[in-house]
Amino acid sequence: MKYFSWVLFIIGGLIFLSSFLPPLFYWYGGWINRSPVLFDPDAVSVYPIPKILTRKGLYADLPLTDSRDWFPKAQIATISASPVNSFLLSFPRLKISDIEVEVNGTDLKTHPVHFPGSALPGNIGNSVILGHSALPQFYFLNSPLTIFNPLLKFKIGDEVKIDYNGLNYIYKINQIFEVTPDKIEVLSQPENRRQLTLITCVPFGTYLRRLIIVGDLIN
Repeated sequence: MKYFSWVLFIIGGLIFLSSFLPPLFYWYGGWINRSPVLFDPDAVSVYPIPKILTRKGLYADLPLTDSRDWFPKAQIATISASPVNSFLLSFPRLKISDIEVEVNGTDLKTHPVHFPGSALPGNIGNSVILGHSALPQFYFLNSPLTIFNPLLKFKIGDEVKIDYNGLNYIYKINQIFEVTPDKIEVLSQPENRRQLTLITCVPFGTYLRRLIIVGDLIN
């Protein structure tokens, strides 16, 4: 019985470590390879040590909380004028409704954002929406730091509903793939389609690649 307890203890420890090692190694690698800032006593590292949110146990002060940093090579287009500051996003098959998205937003710590300069919902072009994700162990429904974890459950043919300025738009998903942050073509604005692109970081808990969910307006 004593040995069995030790085995359970070791297995539990390994499971616990597996939750923290991937983001820890990714952060440490970035910290080691960061660009040095010399002769600036007030400089802050671009890879600060994560603090812990005491309320929910999630990492705070994460990198890439500014939407403009998700694709560093992308140039921000002219901001799209909008009559409203936010709209609602829903995933019917996943039974997730009314996620608030900030129009032309940049702060992903508060909620998902409509990428500045991309088409507004229902318009010709590509409406790009970015949202945070985290390790599944840290998932909390409606938390802005894990709001796009459900994107991993999307399937071709799923629908996405947007309630924008009093009008409802439905997009049907037709592409699901991953890219590296240098593939800025996912932000392109076609002139013959009314397209929606949802984006989050993968693998969950890292910032190595971007999960891309693409759909076209059907209603």
